Amino acid sequence: MEPPGAVARAIAHADVWIDLAVQYILYTQARETATSNGCRHACLAGMNANALVSTIGNVDYPKMLAFGDELVALLNQAEEIRVTSSLAQIWSVD
Repeated sequence: MEPPGAVARAIAHADVWIDLAVQYILYTQARETATSNGCRHACLAGMNANALVSTIGNVDYPKMLAFGDELVALLNQAEEIRVTSSLAQIWSVD
């Protein structure tokens, strides 16, 4: 469902949009317009205050960045990358 007109106009001209709405508008024309205009969108729909603090407020950013740098280095050196999970069905893309 498209957001109210005022919201659509605001995000269409925003640089960054952090979406905490309970009902997400991820697959709307308003979001498509905003991101096409260069808006960076973080969809955190339905996140409450505790979840927000746990996932954003209490993050060790230097440690997270160092981990990301190491992960990028490992991935760039790899010839093959395999991601597995006992929770996911096995499928492949040819």
